Amino acid sequence: MVRGWGTIARKAAGPVGYWLVLGLITFLGMNAVIKIEAARTRLFLVVVVIGVAFGAASLVEHLLRDYVPTDMQPNGEPTGVWPRWYRRSPHAMTLRQQIRIRFAILKKALQLRRPLTETEMHQVVAAPEPQPTPKNPRNDVMDRDDVAFPDPNEIASHAIAFARMMFAHAEFERGIRSLVDALNPEELGFGERTENQWRASDSGTANIIVLIMRHRGSALPQIEQIRNLLDEAVHLCRERNFLAHGTWWCFNRRTLTVEVRGGVRWERPELPAESREYTVSDIEKLADKFKDIEAELYKIRRSFEPKMTEAEMRSI
Repeated sequence: MVRGWGTIARKAAGPVGYWLVLGLITFLGMNAVIKIEAARTRLFLVVVVIGVAFGAASLVEHLLRDYVPTDMQPNGEPTGVWPRWYRRSPHAMTLRQQIRIRFAILKKALQLRRPLTETEMHQVVAAPEPQPTPKNPRNDVMDRDDVAFPDPNEIASHAIAFARMMFAHAEFERGIRSLVDALNPEELGFGERTENQWRASDSGTANIIVLIMRHRGSALPQIEQIRNLLDEAVHLCRERNFLAHGTWWCFNRRTLTVEVRGGVRWERPELPAESREYTVSDIEKLADKFKDIEAELYKIRRSFEPKMTEAEMRSI
């Protein structure tokens, strides 16, 4: 008899909550709206009140229908009012666990592109709840000499070195485009085309080598030198990108270093964000290396250009 009344109460909770919330919001809203004299404003607010009332009533009905407590056995286990795949779970679910499992079932069904079987649902329920990724203690604790917001004068030398490095990188990329232009001087802007531009990767270097072989032949003696220069530049460009796109986290007054942090490691998201420290000398070395590689590329490019005759040199 008690279970029968409990079942009736559970089934009636949704409709009762729906009409109670709908009537209450409508009553309170209309009492406030009828006091407004402007006809247009009053009509607009009537529509708003009715919409809010229906929306809130539907939400309450949904919550009561899905999460109202059901009959429980004396030992706390759920009874037969729950699905069989839930009754097999050895632990009772909290509201947060129910929401997590609902999303897990939906995700699994979308992956399989079909409804889940009872066994598959049981496996989803039995799966352990994912634990948050532990944070790296080094990333969370700052040294006593670290300053999160240093005075601009303290990092002025770092900023100048960074700007110098960025200009050197721009000149380096301009040198690569000029080198590609020299491969095919008959076509204007050949090095500016997207498919002919170098990317800081092994595939980007391979693309440039293919272009050289296509337009200058595979016997060109400078091919290996160009490959080595571009391979060296891959690491430099990655360091440049980390400095340019990472977060300048803090400045250490004792070591005179800037700590730069990267973003999420998409290939290994469980690992903490990468962190590197740079002195002024470290950043300036990057700029010098970019300039050295650009100078070597300039020499190679000049070797591609046709030699001037003595008559042409006299006429200059």
